Amino acid sequence: ALATAMDAMIAKTDDGAAQFATSAQAAINRAEDFVYIQTPAIDPHTAGSGTIDLIGAIKTRWAQRPDLAVILCVPEAWLPDTTAKVEEVRKARVGAALKSLKDTGGDRVVLFSPIAGSGRKLHMATSLVVVDDALLLLGSTHLWRRGLTFDSSLAGALFDERVMAGRPASVRAARLQFMATMLGLPVGLIPDDPQDCLEGLAQLIAGYGMGRIKPGAYTAKEDPTSSADLSIWNPDGRPGVTSDWFLFFAALTGGAATDVNDAIR
Repeated sequence: ALATAMDAMIAKTDDGAAQFATSAQAAINRAEDFVYIQTPAIDPHTAGSGTIDLIGAIKTRWAQRPDLAVILCVPEAWLPDTTAKVEEVRKARVGAALKSLKDTGGDRVVLFSPIAGSGRKLHMATSLVVVDDALLLLGSTHLWRRGLTFDSSLAGALFDERVMAGRPASVRAARLQFMATMLGLPVGLIPDDPQDCLEGLAQLIAGYGMGRIKPGAYTAKEDPTSSADLSIWNPDGRPGVTSDWFLFFAALTGGAATDVNDAIR
């Protein structure tokens, strides 16, 4: 038993356990009414030979729950000191994720990008997933492939047995406050019903954001990033994928090697 526990600890330390990814995916698989995601990075790439696939989980759940509302809050920028190449790949992956969801869900999904003020981009360093106001996951685990499986991160979960309006009270209150903060509104103006939230955000986008969000920060489109750049800047950290660093660096040639060297400097 001790040897098994030690093996599990070593494997977890070496390759990560991807608890955020597995917890979020399990919650999405059970979603009944809505999924709210607030993150600086999201993409349709799978990881761990397809075992981690949050976008796929949402699309599959739509087949079972056609009225499932999906709201994405993605800032126009990540952190101010992010490497230019990482930022380029991140933005392209957000567009690809939106396209993948729109192709399946149509107007059942909406993405909005908050602003920090007139002409100012909002930077975001944390990610949030709320499902049905029943479970809230919050931390520094971002929802693209590298964030879910490769980068180090810390996250926590919130749930509450106290029920208000049919929902766990603390989770519901937290979700409403997060949305109010992102939109710069009093929490009392955020619709409690997720469908009303989705429709309200769609109207806000159609109204050019009204100084609260930036419409068109992301468009639903295919990602032009090469597979080589994706493997470098958005790697899969599950065991047996991007785990041999000697092979990884040996494979870097030409422009890819220059980009990595520039990022390191």
